[in-house]
Amino acid sequence: MRIPLATLLALLLSAAPASAQATATATPDTAGKGARIHIELDASQPPVSGRLPTSTTLSVQAGFRFDGKAVAKRCTPAQAQGDTCPARSKAGTATATAAFAGTAYPVDLRLYLAKPQQPGDLAGVAAVATVLGAPRSALGRLVRTTAAPFGLQVILPTPGELAGFPLTLTHFSADIGARRTVKLTRGRGSRRRTRRVRHFLLSNPRICAGTWAAAADLAFADATTATLDAPIACSP
Repeated sequence: MRIPLATLLALLLSAAPASAQATATATPDTAGKGARIHIELDASQPPVSGRLPTSTTLSVQAGFRFDGKAVAKRCTPAQAQGDTCPARSKAGTATATAAFAGTAYPVDLRLYLAKPQQPGDLAGVAAVATVLGAPRSALGRLVRTTAAPFGLQVILPTPGELAGFPLTLTHFSADIGARRTVKLTRGRGSRRRTRRVRHFLLSNPRICAGTWAAAADLAFADATTATLDAPIACSP
């Protein structure tokens, strides 16, 4: 008996092993506009297979622009450790859902802009979470990269207390973006003029060809890595 081609393809697809997925969006998705980037990872399937990464690197296409003036304050390492980062240093949020002994636990992270951690970095990123009633923090980096097609990367290490805990990661999501309006005054007397300038932490590339490249790279304690591509749909 001959099996129709469409049926055969359906059987092959249903038999194929599932793999971890990543999706990313920009709001708004218009070329050249200031935006908030959202990324989601399904970590329950290979190649992640529930492993808790020691660090997560979120990359976006060259052409995305960073403006540190969008955040008025900077969080210090001491403030991050005590969960007292200034509200005006907030740069985004993230959520990691992990399972322990069969029970799922969502861990909410607050992301704050900090001073650069290494020479040449654009900024530091303080990730703060409350776990079992106590704050846990880690300092990450926001950097430029020449690894085509990417141009910007946010590197988020997992707090050491969590990295050594037997958790099974099932889901991760992050929202990165901020905006701030600044008044600029020039001149004196009758020539005094005030105008408002908007600063966006992240702005979309000025050119859209259907999608912008984005990806999540996860590193694990056993020295292996996993890369999940998550192209961002865009509009001119």
